[in-house]
Formats: sequence, C-alpha cells, structure tokens
Amino acid sequence: MFLIDDFKPVTLDVKILFQQHYQKYPTEHSDNLFTTLTSWNDYGKFRYYFIYDNLLLLSQIKGEIQLRFVSVQLFLLIRLQKIGYWKIILN
Repeated sequence: MFLIDDFKPVTLDVKILFQQHYQKYPTEHSDNLFTTLTSWNDYGKFRYYFIYDNLLLLSQIKGEIQLRFVSVQLFLLIRLQKIGYWKIILN
C-alpha cells in the first residue's frame, strides 16, 4: 500500500536513480524522460515513487493529479487494481 505522501519530488539529486531504472526499463515516451520532467517541473509538479522495481509518476497540472505508469510490470497493475489504487493515492 502507498500514499500520495510516499511520492517524492523529482529533483536533480535523483537523476542517477532514473538513469539506473531506465537502463533496465527504457522509457517509451519522451514525457517520462528525466530531462523532460525536470524541465517542466515548475508546471507539472512531478513526483516519483519506486515500488517493487516499478516507477510511478504523479503530475499535478492545474490542480489535477494524474498517475503515470512509466514502467510497470503486470503483477503490480493487478495488485493496484485489487486494492483500489486511486482510493489509496488520494487519501
């Protein structure tokens, strides 16, 4: 289980974490590149969370929070679905 408070801000200090993760699981979309996230961070207020070797991102644009599954293995999606992940994140 995780909470919105478990997500940490995307900052230059965590670049190595993203590089290591993207070596194992290359990103498929430029929106999820570390450079893009840091460049647009003032606008998107990006936050990240690593869980079971998966990377989840949150953005908050115009007050709307959006969860992004960057590199998520199927078992995590099934597990999140079973526990009602939106309820957990927003509480």
